[in-house]
Amino acid sequence: MRLSPRKDILVNHRNPSRYPDPCHDGLTRRQHNTTVSGLYISGKNDYLIVNSGGTAIKTTVTAGGHVEVYSGGRTISSILTVPDTEEVIYSGGTATGTIATKGAGQTVNKGGVASNTVASNGNQFIFGGSSFNASIQSGGKQTLTSGTATANTVTSGGTVAATGGTTVRDRIQAGGVETISQNAVASGATVSGAAARLNVSSGGRAVNTIVNAGGNIVVGSKGIASGTTISSGGSLVIQGGSITDTMLVPGGQIDIGTLDYKGNTAAKIVGNVLTVTQGKASYTIKLVGDYSQYHAHFSPDGNGKTIISLDKGAEVCFLADTMIRTTTGDMPVQDIQIGAEVLAWTPEGEQVRPVVWVGRKHAIVRQGLAPDVAGYPVRICKNAIADGVPSKDLLVTPEHSLFIDGGLIPARMLVNGRSIIYETTITSYDYFHIETDVHSVLTSDGMLTESYLNTGNRDGFTQDGAVVSLSSPVRTWEADAAAPLTVSRNKVEPVHHALAERAMNLGFDDVRDARAVVTDPDLHVITPAGKVIRQSRESNGRAIFTLPSNVRSVSLVSRAAKPSDAIGPFVDDRRELGVLVGNITLYTPENTRTITSHLEETDLSGWADKENSAIRWTLGDAQLDLGSSAVEHGMSLLAVEIVAGGPYIDQPNTEVSALQA
Repeated sequence: MRLSPRKDILVNHRNPSRYPDPCHDGLTRRQHNTTVSGLYISGKNDYLIVNSGGTAIKTTVTAGGHVEVYSGGRTISSILTVPDTEEVIYSGGTATGTIATKGAGQTVNKGGVASNTVASNGNQFIFGGSSFNASIQSGGKQTLTSGTATANTVTSGGTVAATGGTTVRDRIQAGGVETISQNAVASGATVSGAAARLNVSSGGRAVNTIVNAGGNIVVGSKGIASGTTISSGGSLVIQGGSITDTMLVPGGQIDIGTLDYKGNTAAKIVGNVLTVTQGKASYTIKLVGDYSQYHAHFSPDGNGKTIISLDKGAEVCFLADTMIRTTTGDMPVQDIQIGAEVLAWTPEGEQVRPVVWVGRKHAIVRQGLAPDVAGYPVRICKNAIADGVPSKDLLVTPEHSLFIDGGLIPARMLVNGRSIIYETTITSYDYFHIETDVHSVLTSDGMLTESYLNTGNRDGFTQDGAVVSLSSPVRTWEADAAAPLTVSRNKVEPVHHALAERAMNLGFDDVRDARAVVTDPDLHVITPAGKVIRQSRESNGRAIFTLPSNVRSVSLVSRAAKPSDAIGPFVDDRRELGVLVGNITLYTPENTRTITSHLEETDLSGWADKENSAIRWTLGDAQLDLGSSAVEHGMSLLAVEIVAGGPYIDQPNTEVSALQA
């Protein structure tokens, strides 16, 4: 259908370059508030121009035809087909429900608004305008250079490419891809399904992204991702970019594309900081949330790089050939199946407990690291606890608890280097879980140990046998444990000393490497220029440093060690701690100022989590901002109260750098 041109709806069969004013073509009939439906615009010289008050509904545009929507005009349900066919929305114009197919495109200029656009093998270009609820489908592409695109849905085969502007709350589904680069920002995107991907390239920034199962966010060189949540089955890939404030849910993973998968990689979580160590270098990833009950695992990706994932709860497992007491006699742990009956110790005597779940997993030791972080199993030698206990050497994972004096003590806390050791000759092994209907104390190689307590880390294990358990409630130590978890020093240290003395009396050799323990923290400060300043004196428990002029920040550097290493494994504190700092005072010729940032601010580089309002531990290299009180000409004195520190293992400090993977 072809209509006569009007001021608000103009159908022009002309060369637009000859008539740059859309309201002046010599054919205009003055009529207002016109609505037309079912127009057919075909050919490169056919234009539909919608001005203020005009509405065009269900217009079909093909063969190079054009629709132009100006201030106050609107289109509804336009259909655009074949290349060179386009709909252009100018400032004040609106388009709703446009479908762009077969290479056709919609352009949204500054001040223009498009909503519910469908690009299926078609295009949408946003040059300063706004788009809402667009659907970018197979073969479709949205290009954003400035302006905003809100609530896109990007499905399989669809792409979004943003070099400027902001995408808001996009839903990137299976097979969909969105790429953010240059000055563009993706805010609040959700990435879900197989091969769904959000690429954050150089200059791009992704904020508050949620990555669900199957989805990926890839942070390339000079890209930034902050506030990312990686759900179970989701993946964050770092290829030279930086990440901050990441929430990593068990089952999710971080793939460090610049870190080769090697046997000497380890990780630890202190507070909300995940530190990945390889050789002398370590990489820190700042997380969001409480990770005190989690531990890290490593695996290779398809390119030989390192994947990090988390499991909740400790790995409490037996190695193969541990003999578990059942109703039919002692049975190797690897042969026990769901439905078997085991004998559990209770204060009232032995009870029969059904096995409701079994799991198996393979471990590869990260050789070259300290034994307590490398993943070596713990060997409890025959007779280590008492005569005939255990009845043969028992091999368990370090967190597996032994039932002693009415409590469950993790094996790692009883290592004495003689009768209870890290077995460093075993560099890979399978280990096994046995779960009973309630948490139990089992007899394992003649010794009382714990069964598996499902605290939420089942997903990482393989089930063997013909019977498979589909689900089990997640339990807690406080409510469901067969006996109290005993980790306090005052209870574990006497047990440790008694077993160590027994080992010496039985003639067990000490297999540990000799290590010197020192008490000197080697405390000093380093200026931003790299100048090392030793303390000039000590006064009333305060280390005094003389600072040169114009120093506005320093690093407070010392030795650092894990109390569980330097004091003994019976101390359940595996943080790398430097010195415990109290008051800090800066003296200048003009004034005296108390520095309190280390006691007030939560997120400070090189400081442990706050535990007390008056003191705080460093991690061996703590950043300290001196503020604007620095002396521009002349010296100042920095007084740091050292409340505690040490002992330390006398060894070189590990070089630490922030993660720029």
